[in-house]
Amino acid sequence: MKYLNLSAFIILLSLTTCNAQNNEHQNNNDGQGEGDTHVIENKKPIKNRPFNPKNLKLLSEFIDTLLLDRHDVEIGIFLKDDSLNTSREIEIVFSGSSSIRRWNTLETDMDKISVLNRGFGGSTIPDAIYFADILFFKHNPSKIVFYSGDNDVAWLKSSTEKISKSYKLLFKLLRSELPETKIFILSVKPSPGRRQFWPQMQEVNQFLATFCQENNKCEFIDVSSCLLDSSGNFNKKLFNNDNIHLNEKGYHLWADIVFQAVNKN
Repeated sequence: MKYLNLSAFIILLSLTTCNAQNNEHQNNNDGQGEGDTHVIENKKPIKNRPFNPKNLKLLSEFIDTLLLDRHDVEIGIFLKDDSLNTSREIEIVFSGSSSIRRWNTLETDMDKISVLNRGFGGSTIPDAIYFADILFFKHNPSKIVFYSGDNDVAWLKSSTEKISKSYKLLFKLLRSELPETKIFILSVKPSPGRRQFWPQMQEVNQFLATFCQENNKCEFIDVSSCLLDSSGNFNKKLFNNDNIHLNEKGYHLWADIVFQAVNKN
């Protein structure tokens, strides 16, 4: 919980920058003064500030990100589990959104490796930053496998730049507390139910691949290509009926790829 203020500050800073850029763009294009003063910079008391509908979407995204009590049940389960297993030693922590949480065969797929599944559904990269102590630090793993970005693109509608900044912040946080831990970042997967977001997800994956190449103890694992057919189309046979989450066949492919990656390092 100690990272809430840092996370909130980063998000607020991002929103302020985004607002400033939007207003600068308006000034350059139409020269109109309406909307040039945005809510964050207005010095009037909140109750007297004029409503600017252009800020509504940004405010909504900010509130959604900070309403972290939506994860209370799953985080509570993690805490209870930790309290009952205080002496266990974990080699690899897997964390991220529902693609990790739904990986029910993770322990057997990773064979004799001591793994801990700390995936929680509907989560985003800022959520992982907020709960980093519970998810990662307290377990002091030698390796971390992380998957996120799916919901950041499709739900938060975050830009690739914003997602990149979130990943950089998460990596910096992990590196500061776990300097010797190897971090594996899984690519954002293509899913038939979110095909309209695939172009941006590919941009995120390109960033992640480059980012991992430029940083020590960081490796990008491509778990996207295996979900496409030979023509580059979505392979629906690897997904559940919701066309978003993997089925058993999909996880079997992931297991082979991830197991080989974490075992050679």
